[in-house]
Amino acid sequence: LLAGGVVGDEGRAELLLAGELAAACRAAFVRLDAGDLDGAEAQLAVAAGKQRGLGEFAAAAGQRVQRWSAALVTLRAATTGLVPIAGGRTKAAPQPVPAFYLSATECSRAEFARFVDELRQLVAGIDDRGARLAKVAERCGGLAFSAEQLQELLDRDTSRNPDRTPIDNVSWHDAAAYAAFRGQVLPTAAEWALAAFGDGDRFEFPWGRGWSNDPEQRNPSNQQLAVVDQGGRSWRKQDGVRIHHLAGNVAEWLAADPAALTAALAGGRYNDNSDTSVREQAGGVLLTVDKVDARRGFGFRTALRIRDFPGLDWPR
Repeated sequence: LLAGGVVGDEGRAELLLAGELAAACRAAFVRLDAGDLDGAEAQLAVAAGKQRGLGEFAAAAGQRVQRWSAALVTLRAATTGLVPIAGGRTKAAPQPVPAFYLSATECSRAEFARFVDELRQLVAGIDDRGARLAKVAERCGGLAFSAEQLQELLDRDTSRNPDRTPIDNVSWHDAAAYAAFRGQVLPTAAEWALAAFGDGDRFEFPWGRGWSNDPEQRNPSNQQLAVVDQGGRSWRKQDGVRIHHLAGNVAEWLAADPAALTAALAGGRYNDNSDTSVREQAGGVLLTVDKVDARRGFGFRTALRIRDFPGLDWPR
C-alpha cells in the first residue's frame, strides 16, 4: 500500500506510526522474556507515546498498552523476594527454558507458619471438610489436594521455631499448596538446573566449580540447617544476583503432574549421611520419592513464570 501510493500522506504516516508502535510492543516482550522488567516498562512507555498519534486506532492500541503496563506493575510487586533467571539451555530439558523468577531463598519456617495461619483464617467458621477443601482449592487455583491432607496442614504445629531456617518435613502437596496460595509454582527440574548451573550448564555445582565445604558456598553441617538468607551463595553473585542454598541445605521439591504419585527433589539435603549421594544431588542428580513423603530435610522454594502471569496476554 505504501509503495503503490494507495493511501494518502496522512494514512501513510499513521501506518508507519502503527508499525513503530508494534515494534515497541514486540521489543517490550523481548525484554520481558529476558527477565528485564525495567526494559519492558521503558519499551511500553515508547509504545504509549506512539499510540497517541494514531487517531481512531489510538483507543484500541492504548487500551492494550495500558493493560500490559498495569500488568507489569503487578508483576513487579509479585516478584518481591524473587530474582530473575534469564532463559537458556540445560541438559535437563530438550527445549530452551524461558526466563522466569526464582525465590532467592528456601521457604523459611516463619514464612510457612504465616501461610498456615492464613489458611486457617481462610476456612475459619467452615466445619465441613469438603467445604473447606473447596474454599482452599478456589484460592489455590484448583490445586489437587485431599481433605485429609488439608486437615493435616491445618493441624500442623507452627509455634515451634518460627525462624529463618528452612521449613522441612513437608510433603510435595504442602509445598505445592504454599506456592499456589502465593500465586507462584514449584520450579521444574529444568528451571532449577538453569538457575543452579547456568545457560549451557556452565558450572558443576550451584556455587561454581569443585566440591566445597565452605559455609559461604554450601551448608557443610549434617547436624543442623543453615539460615535461609546466610551463606550458600550461588555463583550468580558474580552478576549481582543473590541466591542462597540451591544445594546442601534442604532438598527442594520440584514441579510434578498433580495426578502423579511421585515427585522429584533437587539439591540434596543437609542430613544425608552419604557423601557420594550429597555430591551427586548437589551436582544435579534428582531424588524421586512419594509425594506424601514429608521427611526431615525435605523443603522447597518457589518460582514465578513470566509467560503465565495474569494480564499480560502474551503474544504467541
